Amino acid sequence: MRTSQPKRFKKMRGASKRYQCGAAIASWLIVGQIFCASAVMAQTQERALLTKTRGRVDPHTVGIVTTAGTGQRIANEISAVIAAGQETGPRGEMALRVVATVGSGGIQDIRDLLTKPGVDMSITPAILVDFVRATKALSGSAQKIVYIAPLYTEEVHVIARPDIQSIADLAGKAVNLGAPGGAADILGRELLNKMNLRVWPVNIGQHDALERIRTGELAATFIIEGKPLSWLHEYRRDAGFHLVPVPASLIVDDVYFPTTLTADDYPNLIAPGKSVETVAVLTALMVYDWPERSNRRRLLQSFVYKFFSHFAEFSTAPHHPKWKEVNLAAVLPGWRRFGPAESWLRQYRGDDPQFGSVQSGAPLPSDKLR
Repeated sequence: MRTSQPKRFKKMRGASKRYQCGAAIASWLIVGQIFCASAVMAQTQERALLTKTRGRVDPHTVGIVTTAGTGQRIANEISAVIAAGQETGPRGEMALRVVATVGSGGIQDIRDLLTKPGVDMSITPAILVDFVRATKALSGSAQKIVYIAPLYTEEVHVIARPDIQSIADLAGKAVNLGAPGGAADILGRELLNKMNLRVWPVNIGQHDALERIRTGELAATFIIEGKPLSWLHEYRRDAGFHLVPVPASLIVDDVYFPTTLTADDYPNLIAPGKSVETVAVLTALMVYDWPERSNRRRLLQSFVYKFFSHFAEFSTAPHHPKWKEVNLAAVLPGWRRFGPAESWLRQYRGDDPQFGSVQSGAPLPSDKLR
């Protein structure tokens, strides 16, 4: 049976046809638009890489780019712990400072890592970096991305209006996937494709999307972020919002793994004692692999040693509960670990309690990344 297209989104027919070619292809098209939409863009990318290596930066500051929300809080807590573990000079100066920057998210954050002076690290889903590396847009610059450690999981949240009781109910309806090129856009398309669901994809901000769900213009919105999201507390079951289950059984994959959202996470959206099944992906602290003996590499080596040696502090309140998931020694399959991080782990892994535990909480299924 043919499902009629919502009038408000008739102009998106072309986008829907591209979506039907496969979520992975759609994701690569988005990556291509950012990195190499044309020969001119390729030249711009080359110039940007030169700016990365020749740009002027603070010799005592390293930068982390991430998205607003959980990633931003994690980055800010890293900055605070690093600062607290240092003595300051007579004018309050520090030998090492970590600056967290809120980026556009998704693919753009990876591009910033590769091209912007002062952006040395990124907190991002590992699968997104896999998508970027799979394109030809990066060419030789792909080898410049390595990882310091896997971090925490980001859960898939599907928030819908009352008539959407299962993920299958989204078929033929208007569904928001967040900002173009973001994690929810790329991974949401891939998940829908794996579940063989065809929807009318929309790309708008999450708060705007939730208001359109309230009015019935949208069926649902995809959010991929580490729980719990404090800003979701203003949306309640009695106002017509709820979380839709995303059964892991519908996704034959070793990248997404099963998890749950509980009433403790979202008492406003989930009834007491109940839970909602969903899937999650793993984030990682990615880093630009500066040349040996460069000043930036020495500064990042100092960061790694301080971050790892103070790691036990992150598992205590009032730090984000996601730190309890982190296992610094976990391996990111298919990726090379940053040299100083690998050296620290070889030297101190479990040998001396004064350096803190490399594992703050339960091990992550990082062997399911690829």
